[in-house]
Amino acid sequence: MCQSDCCCRYDEPGGLEGDIIEQLEGLERHHDLAPARTSDTGPRRLRNILDRLHATTGQRVVVLVDEYDKLILDVIDKPEMATENRDYLRGFYGIISTCCCSTSAGSGSTGSRRIPRPSCSG
Repeated sequence: MCQSDCCCRYDEPGGLEGDIIEQLEGLERHHDLAPARTSDTGPRRLRNILDRLHATTGQRVVVLVDEYDKLILDVIDKPEMATENRDYLRGFYGIISTCCCSTSAGSGSTGSRRIPRPSCSG
């Protein structure tokens, strides 16, 4: 989902949330949803998108996450950034597991969830 002209900033303080919000804005445009309040955090904005998609379709939203640990492992040589990214993602993924309108899809004990991933490769 990441566009080739995006700026992957998850190795800078606050960059991960900025990249995720850009991806969530893309989801809003793709699904013709009105933009969320600009003051919303990434997790709050995701919750809002899941709720609006559920309300629009009447169906549960399936969220798959690919390479959930990449944004931590890529900055493992910067312990403060790895911790910041881990803590942010913990809250972000928590929205998925607690949202009543979403379900995870996959196998294994942790399941699989897919969200837009700020990656510029490919």
